[in-house]
Amino acid sequence: MNTQVPSSILSVFELNRSVRRLFEGHYGYVWVEGEVSNFSRPSSGHWYFTLKDEKAQVRCAMFRNRNIRIRQIPDNGEKIRLRGKVSLYEGRGEYQLIAEHIESSGFGVHQVAFEKLKQKLAEEGLFSQGCKKPIPPNVKAIGLITSLNGAVIQDVLKTLKRRCPSLEIYVLPVTVQGSSAIIEISNAIEKIAQWKKQDSIGLDVIILARGGGSLEDLSVFNDENLARTIFNCNIPIISAIGHEVDITIADLVSDLRAATPTAAAELVSPDQSIWEKTLKRNALLLEKSIASRILVTKSKAEYLKKRLRHPKLQLQDQSQKTDHLEQILIKTIKNKIELEKFRLANSRRKLLTISPINQATLLNSLFNSNKTLLIKALKRRFTLIETQLSHKVKILDAINPNKVFDRGYALLTTNNGTTIKNRSEVKSGTPLVARMALGRLHVTASRWEDQAEE
Repeated sequence: MNTQVPSSILSVFELNRSVRRLFEGHYGYVWVEGEVSNFSRPSSGHWYFTLKDEKAQVRCAMFRNRNIRIRQIPDNGEKIRLRGKVSLYEGRGEYQLIAEHIESSGFGVHQVAFEKLKQKLAEEGLFSQGCKKPIPPNVKAIGLITSLNGAVIQDVLKTLKRRCPSLEIYVLPVTVQGSSAIIEISNAIEKIAQWKKQDSIGLDVIILARGGGSLEDLSVFNDENLARTIFNCNIPIISAIGHEVDITIADLVSDLRAATPTAAAELVSPDQSIWEKTLKRNALLLEKSIASRILVTKSKAEYLKKRLRHPKLQLQDQSQKTDHLEQILIKTIKNKIELEKFRLANSRRKLLTISPINQATLLNSLFNSNKTLLIKALKRRFTLIETQLSHKVKILDAINPNKVFDRGYALLTTNNGTTIKNRSEVKSGTPLVARMALGRLHVTASRWEDQAEE
């Protein structure tokens, strides 16, 4: 054995730096084409992703001062062309490409296949919301289909135990990557469905869980046969595959998708701490209610105790009450009799008012009164008429022509009775008639003289 000490020993850091310089000095800038996978954007603004083809893959980094020029951020599954330097990340000793420029060259094979299957199953209605089974509100038994390796199963079991230890959990271990994974997962789902059908083990919900990974790592969950097995299962299935940004066919066909396996465990398990708080609060309210009820019952008992009296005293009270009621009754009857007497007297007065005898007496009295008034009125009328007549007689007497004749006047007329008013009506020799107080005088006109003043 050679025990000679080497003359020069490199540290790991020195070795990695030497290899890095060798890579960067030998290759310079290269163009590489491949499919993007595991794309991430930390808060620093740098991009980290894997570029791969059917046979190999390489880690890539594109720093912020370069990627700010790129308009379209690449997606997982997208096929791109990259210009960059071959380098080495010294901290991990990982070979990588430092990208300077990126341009799209279409989608990769896996992404194209994913989109075709997605469209086909969507057209058949496997993603329809109307076909999804509701998650039971009170889950008691859970079937967990996942790998025994990795942190997923530990995270799910820890979450379920913390939130609700009383839940029954049936773990069906499967591989979640590789050629046999599809068959194992499908068989596990069908086995649980058979348990349900046979009423041997009644599970309320199934959680299908897996950690994150690239599009190729999750390709198991983009299988058409597995999608149809999930769709045909008679128990609601919650998918918790990969990270929140990872979408698989199994996620789309499942009855509910959770962002992470831990989130799936929280969705199906009630928070026992909330139950405990609610139970404590209800117990406190119950204690207060019982204490209040006891106080009310005691108060009521004291009140009834004070009201409780000796039967003799109760009989005395009843006797006094009877006497009082008797007095009230007598008084009421007397009032009733007085009221009826008053009504009877009132009715008698009304009958007397409408009696024929009273009516005849009243009418006779009214007749005599009216007769007296009429006689008095007639007398006053006759007296008035006599007075008016006497006055008119005096007037007529004053204008009576016969009175004029008594004073010596005469009325001159022609033989036919025409009164002579003007001398032009009489000619000399005309026979005339002079009417006087005691007869008529026939005369003849001889001459006419004008009236002389007296």
